[in-house]
Amino acid sequence: MNNSQVLKEIIVTADEESLNRAIVEKHIIPANIISVIYQPPRALAIGDYEAKYRVIYRV
Repeated sequence: MNNSQVLKEIIVTADEESLNRAIVEKHIIPANIISVIYQPPRALAIGDYEAKYRVIYRV
């Protein structure tokens, strides 16, 4: 009896175009998206400091 589901995550820049492009490129079915989490930009970070979306979805 194995009811576990495989979950994956992608992280994209926090804008609608990037989010939609990533969903299409990864062939993610919208019904399989579990959560879209907004991560605000980091003021004191060095390097990758932009706002991001974390998308968690079922495979």
